[in-house]
Amino acid sequence: MMWSIGQHTNDRELSYYCRTPSGFELEVGWNPVLVTPEMEATWEPTTYPGISTWGHTPVGEDVVHKLAMFRHAVTSLAHAEATVPQARHPEALPVSVH
Repeated sequence: MMWSIGQHTNDRELSYYCRTPSGFELEVGWNPVLVTPEMEATWEPTTYPGISTWGHTPVGEDVVHKLAMFRHAVTSLAHAEATVPQARHPEALPVSVH
């Protein structure tokens, strides 16, 4: 867990953040505000005083931990990502020339 459980101000989603094997933060959430067409028709831009009503505080972080995360992210760039060929767009598949 990277950020503790909390609630966002804009969508009121209850969520937490975890770290993926690649070093990215992934938000796992539940029960956000459902925007219906009626709500969208009357939507107006709003500014919030922060990203969370409560929670979403760093978990187990210090400078050494942050530097280790940065190192992990940088070293992951040297390795090819595993992909699932079936999920790739057909035009993106390599073409064999004989």
